[in-house]
Amino acid sequence: MRPFGSLLSLLMLAGLTACASAGDASMKNLTATEVDSAIHDGVTTGDEVQRRFGAPSEVSQENGATIWSYSYTSGREDGLSMAQEAVGLSFIGTRSNNESKSLDVTLRNNIVQSHRFAVKHISGGSGVRQ
Repeated sequence: MRPFGSLLSLLMLAGLTACASAGDASMKNLTATEVDSAIHDGVTTGDEVQRRFGAPSEVSQENGATIWSYSYTSGREDGLSMAQEAVGLSFIGTRSNNESKSLDVTLRNNIVQSHRFAVKHISGGSGVRQ
């Protein structure tokens, strides 16, 4: 009966995924369409951007303009990787999927001059599961 219990535990772990996220939560489900409907270059004010997206995570200056940066990253390790770790088979390798979103807003005199939104999907692995 013991091997059955171990197998059942392994199968339960394989169905799980480990998730982690960091950054501005307002960007979690954000799409390019939503950004473009909320920000209009030459029209939208910095106050409107902050009402929609909150305070920027980073503020910098470049050529007399202010750049507000927002970012959000989420990652997921698959259940099989977690199960392997639990039973001592981590040497087989892991598999993960990450998504990174960034929004940069360039302002001059509190008016948006330009904005850039990017989404990157990054998948990776180690060991045999690369």
